[in-house]
Amino acid sequence: MKKYKYQLRKCKSCKTEFRPLKENQPYCSKKCGMIKKNCKQCGKEFGYPWNRKVERIYCSRECSGKSDRIGTKLIKCINCDSDVEVYHHNTTKKYCNRKCKDEYQSILFAGENNPNFGNSILKGIPRSPEVVEKIRFGVKTSWQKESRLEKYYNVINSYKDKFGFYPMHAPKVRVKAAESYRKGVASGTIKQVTHGKCGKYTSIKTGIIEHYDSSWEEIRMLELDLDDTVKYWTKKHKICIKLEERKWYIPDFLIEYLDGNKVLEEVKGYIRNQELFELKSQKAIEYVNQNNISEYKVNFMNHLRRK
Repeated sequence: MKKYKYQLRKCKSCKTEFRPLKENQPYCSKKCGMIKKNCKQCGKEFGYPWNRKVERIYCSRECSGKSDRIGTKLIKCINCDSDVEVYHHNTTKKYCNRKCKDEYQSILFAGENNPNFGNSILKGIPRSPEVVEKIRFGVKTSWQKESRLEKYYNVINSYKDKFGFYPMHAPKVRVKAAESYRKGVASGTIKQVTHGKCGKYTSIKTGIIEHYDSSWEEIRMLELDLDDTVKYWTKKHKICIKLEERKWYIPDFLIEYLDGNKVLEEVKGYIRNQELFELKSQKAIEYVNQNNISEYKVNFMNHLRRK
């Protein structure tokens, strides 16, 4: 005989017997479990589920918005003492406008009364999390103003008229951005987007999560983990080899064997650009000779292609 978790019980609404799916289920269906009320704004009847945590008063957002706008009250601005009309539910407004607020707070928060007083980076005193959050919120809201955006566009357009390019496209900025991106890829903090097979692989030897940019690299990672002569391997080696003025090369793997030899390895399925490949190999060999690395090796995964 089949055993049920909960016994039969009577529905509170229609009084029919049903078997509940939950321990505290008092109604047999959604229809029976709807609580019916009249909207406080339009008077229309509506319903909502019995297990809703917050009790509903209005039938829709439209009615809720209308009710908020009905009924105002007068408050006194604490700076200029003028009357300000606000909605009845507003309990936070204290000033008539932003100018009055700035005037009042420039006196109230002067000197030591300022929450950011003494939090100078030059003095070595770190800002508190509350102050940092307040500054971020102020910066975010200030950029939503049309006057701030207009001023920003005027500045960058005048910069372009003077120098011929936008400030974010300046040569120094582009070189710095490229350097940050290159270092991020070499250290593994930035993931490159490629057209090949990409993904994550957790090393069995080190437990470090590595990213592979092709199926060749994925299989090579597994081979290195299963090789008993390999002590350590990684793609997060932070090695960047300069090829030309604005061209750099990041090898695929740095491998350390049990005998102490270190090898830079490039994994290839095939060669697309012969000239670029020869340049990479030449510069990599020069780098290996100048540093404490045994050799530079190019691993063609031909055995996988045959399979």
